[in-house]
Amino acid sequence: MLRHFCFAFTIVSASTAVAATTTITFSETVAQKSGFNGQSNDYLTSSDGDYDVQFFWLGTNGHDHASTVQFNHNYSYGQGSLSSLQGIRIVRNDGGIFSLEEIDLYGEAAIGQLTSTSSGAGSWTHHSNSSGSTTAPGNVSLGSAYTDVTSIYIVDPYAAGSSRSTGDYSYWDNFVLATYTDADGDGYDTSTDCDDTNAAINPGASEVCDGVDNDCDSSIDEDSATDVKTWYADADSDNYGDAASTDIDCNQPTGYVADATDCDDTDANTNPGATEYCDGHDDDCDGTIDEDDSADVLTWYADSDSDGYGDSNSTDIDCY
Repeated sequence: MLRHFCFAFTIVSASTAVAATTTITFSETVAQKSGFNGQSNDYLTSSDGDYDVQFFWLGTNGHDHASTVQFNHNYSYGQGSLSSLQGIRIVRNDGGIFSLEEIDLYGEAAIGQLTSTSSGAGSWTHHSNSSGSTTAPGNVSLGSAYTDVTSIYIVDPYAAGSSRSTGDYSYWDNFVLATYTDADGDGYDTSTDCDDTNAAINPGASEVCDGVDNDCDSSIDEDSATDVKTWYADADSDNYGDAASTDIDCNQPTGYVADATDCDDTDANTNPGATEYCDGHDDDCDGTIDEDDSADVLTWYADSDSDGYGDSNSTDIDCY
């Protein structure tokens, strides 16, 4: 069976606020080296010196054809053996992590990780795109599917189970690779860290009530914050709240207070700060009604002879 790839590369480097990106396009001469698969593989090193790109063909020498962007799976596409898998392998020369963020694709490709250079086994995701043309493949955003990798393989679509005709062609171009920094040393790079100038802010941090997105979930001061407060409804506006009616929030909601000691939130004259009166009601919310310390409590005098006149030396303090 014959498998035939046509590749070439140009490397263009750029920097953004959050990542250094390298775009690999197909129009570059290549050299040869002893490959990761034990064969002699054509390869190139990016112009910024960061990436090594190897063309491989398992079981034989890998090769590239620099005249076009197409690769041809004639006679084997959809019916070949993974042990003769073909494609490209991309790694950083410093062994660091990077992300494959987008490609231009017209046709199909399998992207993932190769686990065996003898059998071609691996973990592959099938990608297809019908937009664009053979000379200008359409852009495919890969999102976060291939982030924080130390290598990435783009190979025969057959690896991911494609079953199109053996005479079909696919076209690849413009691989966008990105590397991220961890300037604040908190263990999270700028692919996930929403503030790389502050080590206390990252996806592993605890959210606190401070007006900042501490855990990088795009929300601020959520109810899950470690110092979130419980607020209590104050329907009668006496500044004492109802313990049975609550709201969890970092900031004080309208109509709520921090206190939870109001025993009657329908009456502004009933609360722990109110004066107790002899009225058959617990005015000061102390759990007792008409106590001896009520503002209008009466002094009563003993009338042991029942003549309607009391003894000033024998008294009782009581509302009734």
